Amino acid sequence: MVPISKENYIALYLQQYTEYTKDQLTNLIDEKIRLKRDGLQCSCGNKIWVVGSAVSNRNICFKCLIGHDNSSEDYEIDTEFD
Repeated sequence: MVPISKENYIALYLQQYTEYTKDQLTNLIDEKIRLKRDGLQCSCGNKIWVVGSAVSNRNICFKCLIGHDNSSEDYEIDTEFD
């Protein structure tokens, strides 16, 4: 995963998509960060993927959402700092 701040991810997302407003996306990401910090796991037992969980509005890991393990070029919110 490529670490990214919440603010930078939101800016990138909003440049490409119009599904959510800035406030909506911020709230979704904040909720998923909280859930991940609280230890919520995907149904497969892996940690949830904050970015994917937020935009899909599901509590899911990268592999279950995307279908493969190679996340080397995909963003994830750095939950240590956000």
